[in-house]
Amino acid sequence: MKNSELNLLGLNALKFIAVLLVVDFGLGTIAERLYFSQTTGKQARIIASLNFNDSELLVLGSSHANRHYVPEVFENLLGFKSYNAGVQGQRLLFTSTLQKMILDRSKPKIIIVNIDNNWMQESQEAYDRLSDFHPFYWEYRKILLPVLNLKSTFVDLRMSSKAYRMNSTLVHMAFYFVKPQEAHNGYLPSYKKMALSTEVDSDGLSSNTEKPAIDTNFVTAFDEIIETSSFNEVKLVFVVSPTFHVPDKTESESMQIMVDRIKEKNLPFYDFRGDSAFMGKPNLFFDPAHLNHEGAVLFSGLVAAELEHLGLSAKAQAGAE
Repeated sequence: MKNSELNLLGLNALKFIAVLLVVDFGLGTIAERLYFSQTTGKQARIIASLNFNDSELLVLGSSHANRHYVPEVFENLLGFKSYNAGVQGQRLLFTSTLQKMILDRSKPKIIIVNIDNNWMQESQEAYDRLSDFHPFYWEYRKILLPVLNLKSTFVDLRMSSKAYRMNSTLVHMAFYFVKPQEAHNGYLPSYKKMALSTEVDSDGLSSNTEKPAIDTNFVTAFDEIIETSSFNEVKLVFVVSPTFHVPDKTESESMQIMVDRIKEKNLPFYDFRGDSAFMGKPNLFFDPAHLNHEGAVLFSGLVAAELEHLGLSAKAQAGAE
């Protein structure tokens, strides 16, 4: 091949790369602006928990957190400004990382972590769903890079593409634009009542007859939740949500690891599985694994009462100062 042909080939390749970069920047910039202008849906709540949250009481966890803890109840009973930062479909690694990101810019007095039975069990989905953090990568790179590196390669290179960072958010943005969600300081209520014919959806609460493998990265993430709270002098409380059905009292290995660590650190722990106030009462659930608004208000009041007994109220703290 002649030099002139090589030069032309190289020039065309450079033009192609330049076009790709321009397209990536243009589409990525539009998607980024749309993303951070969201006012409804899961991602809007993540944005709010990171960028606009100055709560004194914070709730973390999965859909059981997001659906079960009513900030208004905690504010009325404890006197603390509260925010529910639970994220549906997310698990332990996401929760630990979100906690670090939030505490990087704000310092609540209390963090409630609602734990699920399956949180330490191996799950590729738990890694895949970390893509919810992609839009925040460069702002929180120090926190996110070690986490994303656990199952990915060339993270910095891929995150250099704006279109790539925003890609996983587009479908959700469109969905919540068409179907806005009602949320109150992060809390997502449901006003439905469960039909007794509803099929059981354990969503991580039931015991598994097999013995799922434990992911050591998730064990580390749980330890880091405790360490991060201690370092930031935040009171940490662990809770397990109520269940509609009689729970299996045989602890999974996943739950046992978490309970052992909580006890070792002498941290508050409240297990509402099988609580008579909720068990077998369909009027308090919208499915067997999730409370409806009536149930969430009742549950939040019970948790708030436990916190008050610990002296974790605005009035008690003011008297101690």
